[in-house]
Amino acid sequence: MCCSTSACCSPGRRWSERPHPRPTEVPAAVLIYDGDCGICNQSAAWARTHLPADTEIVPWQSVDDLAALGLTVADVQTAAYWVDDDGRRHRGEAAATAVLRRAGGPWRVVGTALDTALLRPVAHRVYEWVAANRHRLSRQGACSVQ
Repeated sequence: MCCSTSACCSPGRRWSERPHPRPTEVPAAVLIYDGDCGICNQSAAWARTHLPADTEIVPWQSVDDLAALGLTVADVQTAAYWVDDDGRRHRGEAAATAVLRRAGGPWRVVGTALDTALLRPVAHRVYEWVAANRHRLSRQGACSVQ
């Protein structure tokens, strides 16, 4: 299943194979993550419980046409991506801060703080380190960044 919240998806159906959605079913934003990574799957599970229902949360392995989102396999193999309602792509820590802001409440404050000039470089370094070492940090041994 491509996501847990979208009415336009059904079990076994890939994100790009879903029927043409009605305007009310068009996702406001899409979070693309690595479905083979335990850390990424845990983060996606958190996002499913905190983001609005109109948000798609989908592993890149389930997206047949990444180019439609302006992405390549090389892009999504190295970082998570947030594609906002305006089609802007946010990579890595920028995707994470966008997700936090979209979650609202206290998470919006955390996301906004991490996106300041003071903390952005730290968030970037932490994200890149975790992404590069996720195969060692993850509970799923198959998870690795090439």
